[in-house]
Amino acid sequence: MMKEIYQYFVEGDDEKRLIEVLKTDMQLIQPGKIQVVNVVQEKLTDLKLRVLAEGTILIFVFDTDTGNIDILNENIRKAKKSSRVKDVYCITQVKNIFH
Repeated sequence: MMKEIYQYFVEGDDEKRLIEVLKTDMQLIQPGKIQVVNVVQEKLTDLKLRVLAEGTILIFVFDTDTGNIDILNENIRKAKKSSRVKDVYCITQVKNIFH
C-alpha cells in the first residue's frame, strides 16, 4: 500500500505556524509539506500541481474574510482534475486565529 502524501497550502505565516505546531509538536494532523499560497486570491499554476507527487492529498487552509470565492472554486476544480492530486480538503478559518 502506498503511503499517503499531504501538501498544505496555507494563506499566510500565522496559518503556517499553526499547521507546523499541529503536525510536529502536537502530532494531531498528518505530516506533510507546507507552502504559503493564498488559494482564495492566487490561481494555482500548472507547474505548482505538476511538481506534486502522484496521489498527493491537498489541504487548503484559508480564512473567510473575502467576499469573492471564484478563485478558490477554480483552484479546487483545477486541483481535483490534476492526475497528481488524490483529494482536496478545505480548512476554513472564520475568525482570526490569534485574536
